[in-house]
Amino acid sequence: MDAIETRDTIADTAAWRLLNARLNGTNNNQLLKLPAAGTAADVAQETLEQERALRLMLAPNAHARLVEFRKMPALVWNPTAWPAQRGDQYLFAQAPLDPTAAVQITCALLRQLDALHSSGRALKALHPGMLLIGEAPGVELLGLDQTAGIPYTADPDQVLDLDHLAYLAPECSGRQFAQIDRRADLYAVGAMLFHMLTGAPPFGTAEDDPLALLHRHLTQAPALADAKAPDCDALLAAIIDKLLRKHPADRYQSAYGLLADLERWLTGDTTMPVDGLGHQDPVTTYTPSRRLFAREANARDLNARLQQVRNGSLHCQLITGTSGIGKSAFARHCLASEPELIWAEGKFDQAQRNRPYSAWQSIIRQSLSELRARGMGQEQRNALLKRHAEALSVLRPGDYETGERAQDLSPEAQARMRYDAECLIAELADLARPMVVFVDDLQWADSASLDLLAHLVKSQITRHLLILGAYRDNEVTQNPQLATWLAQTEESERVSRIQLAPLDQDAITRLIDTELPMAANARDAMVRHLGEVTGGNPFFLRRVLMDWWDHGLLHMNAATRCWQPDLAGLQALPLPDDVVDLVLEQLRRQPATVQDSLRHLAGLDNAATTDELAALLGIEADELHRQLEIAHRYQLIHWSDEQPRFWHDRIKWNFYISIDRNLSDYRYDAV
Repeated sequence: MDAIETRDTIADTAAWRLLNARLNGTNNNQLLKLPAAGTAADVAQETLEQERALRLMLAPNAHARLVEFRKMPALVWNPTAWPAQRGDQYLFAQAPLDPTAAVQITCALLRQLDALHSSGRALKALHPGMLLIGEAPGVELLGLDQTAGIPYTADPDQVLDLDHLAYLAPECSGRQFAQIDRRADLYAVGAMLFHMLTGAPPFGTAEDDPLALLHRHLTQAPALADAKAPDCDALLAAIIDKLLRKHPADRYQSAYGLLADLERWLTGDTTMPVDGLGHQDPVTTYTPSRRLFAREANARDLNARLQQVRNGSLHCQLITGTSGIGKSAFARHCLASEPELIWAEGKFDQAQRNRPYSAWQSIIRQSLSELRARGMGQEQRNALLKRHAEALSVLRPGDYETGERAQDLSPEAQARMRYDAECLIAELADLARPMVVFVDDLQWADSASLDLLAHLVKSQITRHLLILGAYRDNEVTQNPQLATWLAQTEESERVSRIQLAPLDQDAITRLIDTELPMAANARDAMVRHLGEVTGGNPFFLRRVLMDWWDHGLLHMNAATRCWQPDLAGLQALPLPDDVVDLVLEQLRRQPATVQDSLRHLAGLDNAATTDELAALLGIEADELHRQLEIAHRYQLIHWSDEQPRFWHDRIKWNFYISIDRNLSDYRYDAV
């Protein structure tokens, strides 16, 4: 029996090393020798146990799996002889494949993904290198971490390399404001199936320009697979096209539904209507989307302003409406994924109204980071920072103390700082061509920040800059300086306004048809009731729908595959008149541990990492993830770069005001 020694680190995990041994042609039993107890051995054994449990769940009859655990120092791996290749090597050697073989491999993969997704996990970064493809055909997923459902590799510092960008879903790029879930895996399945059929990924590789590849994922439609592969019929091409849709809501919603369509294709049945694809996608929970409705005319106006900026002008576009109307979502949806522009945003906080320049600090930090990612060298960056040292002495990104010192500046010093900040932003915008600066929640802006905004709007040296300013029009009177500036800019050619209106009945109908398809008579009754209860406010409306689902008043009819509302029950269910009260009720229904975690996240300014939050709470990271997944399921938080963030200010604020200051302040300061 061959022996494999572990190292003193588990970065090269035991399970991964054993799988690599099998890939290298070693089909004998493998004996894993672990170090003495109290070292990495304990963690290595735990990793192997998790791997074994997950594999047994995914494929009880897998070609290879752990068959025995022994007490330290030995574990036994018993792989059977199964000629196989890793997926990326297989595609390089074999593609393009016969359509039947390609679909059979895809179906074998989908059976494992269906089990994984049913357990509440998603890979989110699926790529061919995670597959072991053998005869039969058979597919096995490699390198799974049971707790998070996220792939690990032998190098913990490089989870995803450039080759994997060819299969990355648009929402995983960080430039699309969409939830990342199991549908990202299905996008990757579509990209891999396209590769198997045509011999190349749908949008090329990252060899020449990774940013250009991400741009194609975000904005370009792929060539139809049947145009690239003569043996691919129109139905299979339509299935792939549905998988590669930009928005997750437009794709297949489950591995189960996709598997049903592909298995039907394998039988030779080509009578399936293209508009009936995904018909077997099961839906059991209501998941609100981030899609916008009734904003098409507003989006055209905003894109017209962007075109003016591309041509060299400076413009300030104000976006106004009540809380929950979707101002931030509208701005991001329209522009954040636009190619070739630099997007930087900053947000004023209701709890930090006395901290000057807080939003501008965030904007400067993001701008410099974007320019560095686009190739700005260290020497060029240092020269830029040196030229604008006076502005950066106050706008230093992320520095609380320098922002607070701005209050002590004399009027002359503040004027010099504003001029230097104008020169800095003008230079950044000229390098970006164009640059979009999004200043959110102006109703909570401090006076120094509003002075800087007014100064920038009048700038005679700044070009290629679009300033977006969002504010709640029903709270302007709480900030007299903002009200004065808005009145002064009424006639300005450089300032325009977009007023986001509540959703009318047609828009609510479109929302229901998209998120909760149901019979027309039930839908019309529910639309009327929703309009009366919420006044057409999108955030309030979706919270109400979530509340109805949580109370069991919305359920899926398996026979008709349509949602059915309990109309009598939802009309009888008492609802508060204000979304704040509704959110408070929903928060109180969460477990006490979940509420405590979210209070601490609010206390850390919605900016904590999971490690910081776990340390503050004194719990393990795995336990924190379990708590936050409950909050995520109820749309209280979302994940941004793997860190928890509140969906909306109203949710954060309700947790923030419930914090016991006497017990908590010192802990937040320490973090």
